[in-house]
Amino acid sequence: MNLILASASPRRADILRQLGFVFTVRPVDVDEALHGAELPESYLARVVKQKMQTACLQGARSLATEIVLVADTIVVSQNRVLGKPVNAADHLSSLAALRASSHTVMTRFALRDGLVGYAQTVCTTVHIATFSDAEAHAYVDSGEGSDKAGGYAIQGAFARYVEGIVGSYTNVVGLPAREVSLALAALQPGP
Repeated sequence: MNLILASASPRRADILRQLGFVFTVRPVDVDEALHGAELPESYLARVVKQKMQTACLQGARSLATEIVLVADTIVVSQNRVLGKPVNAADHLSSLAALRASSHTVMTRFALRDGLVGYAQTVCTTVHIATFSDAEAHAYVDSGEGSDKAGGYAIQGAFARYVEGIVGSYTNVVGLPAREVSLALAALQPGP
């Protein structure tokens, strides 16, 4: 299998490596801005579709021999998408929205093998404990969550505030390992 990961996310690459996949990274760049009052599910589907279209256009000559994987992860709190923080104030606002509550992490991934396509959205509920304003400021100052949806990394120091999850842990990191493995296995020819 000639697998292409159309993502610059080191976390997605790490998960694929841990699963034993050999792949080539070929990132794509698309506009990830929300359009007006777009619902989280609609936003996620649109962004993943745009990523797949861009990835296929970039590798048009080799589509017959490649499986392309794209993904996007969002954090949804009270039906509001919390993206990657644009500055420290935005980061603090995201953390305040997450504090002492539950939210949903949604990852949509898509695969294309020639003309055959597949897409799936996986949701995980994350329960966050309370933390002080001083702890929030210290976390923002650490820089750990500044490039991540929702402004936090469950696999980092923020884990101390995670009371529990319902669903896939790797989904919260950025790629649902079980679901991606099953989808890739379904695309491979049998023995």
